[in-house]
Amino acid sequence: MGINSVCISDCNKTNNLIRDCFKYEEKGITDINYNQYKKDTFKKIKRKKPELIFLDFDEIMIDKLDIFRDSSYKPYIVFILDNKKVIHKIIKFNRLNYFTADCILKPLNEKKLIKTIERFFNYHKKSKNQNNKKIKFNLNNEIVYLYKSDIFYITTCEKYRMINTKKDNYYSNKSLKYYEKKFKDIGFERINRYYLINMNKVQKIKKINYRKIIIYVEDIYKKIRVGRKYLKKFK
Repeated sequence: MGINSVCISDCNKTNNLIRDCFKYEEKGITDINYNQYKKDTFKKIKRKKPELIFLDFDEIMIDKLDIFRDSSYKPYIVFILDNKKVIHKIIKFNRLNYFTADCILKPLNEKKLIKTIERFFNYHKKSKNQNNKKIKFNLNNEIVYLYKSDIFYITTCEKYRMINTKKDNYYSNKSLKYYEKKFKDIGFERINRYYLINMNKVQKIKKINYRKIIIYVEDIYKKIRVGRKYLKKFK
């Protein structure tokens, strides 16, 4: 089964080269011409939700990435760049991991692209393994193993920490700071004094004003306000 992929570029040579490399890898790719879609390109990408996006990127397009801020859809984006100067802007924008970013500099060639595609497949395999791996929680009187995808958030509940999942709530006497440190590399973010959120469960992030940002958690219809100390992370 092929990877659901798109290439956003106004250069036919780029599209054809990427398509040929995917044929070499025995995977399918769908091409999308950037000029053809114009302002609607990213909205259509979000609707179709490809796993892998090749994006012929220019600095003036940075604002278009906003569409990934308020979504649980987190693609792997390969930024095709003219120079390295824009990389720090991509990193700054993506500090909360709205997507997984990779970069490749022009001029493109088959060797560069095949290495990039191999990185994606390694990431894809690792990501699948991580999602299928259970997280161990040492609770007060028992040990439980939970899938990351089942956890919505961890919050303070009186003197305990409550781990909220699809099926049940679990209680631990470990501090929120302990879980923040333990899970910082697997997509959990501290958003205020009382909440640690699984960012893969965020439906949208709504900026009311420069002092008020609300996070909506998918499936459970919960709204959580970002604390003042953490606002910079979401702006």
